[in-house]
Amino acid sequence: MAEIQRRTGHRLRAATGRSRLAVLVIGTVFALAPFVAAGQGLAQGWQPTGDVAIISLRALDVGGEHTPLLGQPTTSEELTGTPANHPGPIEFFVLSPALRIFGERAGGPLAVAALNAAALVATVGLAYRRGGTPLLALTAVCTAALIHALGAPSLYDPCLLYT
Repeated sequence: MAEIQRRTGHRLRAATGRSRLAVLVIGTVFALAPFVAAGQGLAQGWQPTGDVAIISLRALDVGGEHTPLLGQPTTSEELTGTPANHPGPIEFFVLSPALRIFGERAGGPLAVAALNAAALVATVGLAYRRGGTPLLALTAVCTAALIHALGAPSLYDPCLLYT
């Protein structure tokens, strides 16, 4: 039998004082950032157009007679010159509940914001787990710089989810 090894890494449950506060504050900021960006985009008049509008329509077909079984082709390659692929029908299944609850305009950005919030919180948690507060701080700064460089729409726009 293999020898039981002691677990390594930092655990939030075991953290105290400033370390725990740092993880909670940074995690909360990164969890809220996509929703704030989505709210600003919607307030500025964001509308689903082009590929995003088709994605929204196909997502509303989920669960009905015309449930999509394939992804759709994209026109973004023609506009950007960068190869892009849709993730297939899973995107329709993921976006469908939010589109039904929040409507065709707000559902897509809010669903993508939720996915990105979960990914950002997981990134913060993993950084703390593997390297403690120093790696958490470095990861937070680098992630914030990346978000700034990509722009706020990268946190909520369904078409930017996979390009």
